[in-house]
Amino acid sequence: MSQWRAWLSDVQHYRQAERNWWACETLFVVTVYRMQRALLLARPRALWMPLRAILLVVKKAVTVISHIHLPPHADIGPGLYVVHIGAVKVHEDVRIGKNCTLLHGVTIGGARHGAPVLGDDVFVGCHAAILGPVKIGDRVNIGGGAIVVDDMPSDCTVVGPKARAIIKKRAEDRPETAEISEKNSEC
Repeated sequence: MSQWRAWLSDVQHYRQAERNWWACETLFVVTVYRMQRALLLARPRALWMPLRAILLVVKKAVTVISHIHLPPHADIGPGLYVVHIGAVKVHEDVRIGKNCTLLHGVTIGGARHGAPVLGDDVFVGCHAAILGPVKIGDRVNIGGGAIVVDDMPSDCTVVGPKARAIIKKRAEDRPETAEISEKNSEC
């Protein structure tokens, strides 16, 4: 997918979530990331060097003001939504799926032995940290303050300082439900 289409998907996510999406500061950060990513992948590299240098200065200013660090080497899917300005750090080797939401104070990566891979539709709460070469499944909600150092399956909520998954199961899969229905059939 091109960075232009990814940016349009980002804007769509912002439109759904923000009343004044066009004035949202975090959209500017995401836009600068998309521009840097497009130039990183553009060929021939020498032709784009002056524009890459200008964008490097713009990115540094945006990072100093917003405290949001999205390096162009990070592979971030379309539909990224950063809710608030403030201390969002993404490692350059991270892969993030589509339609992900990040709140303030989030750290993704930062380990020496690999970087996290986040699936699609992942929500990362305030001051959460995802560290090391972990894999986060699709449609996962990571609660505020969670420190994720283990792989997490899809369709779960992750909570706690040493994060653990709380998987929602259907009623017929629960053993206590089966025992209750057996007792009711005896009556």
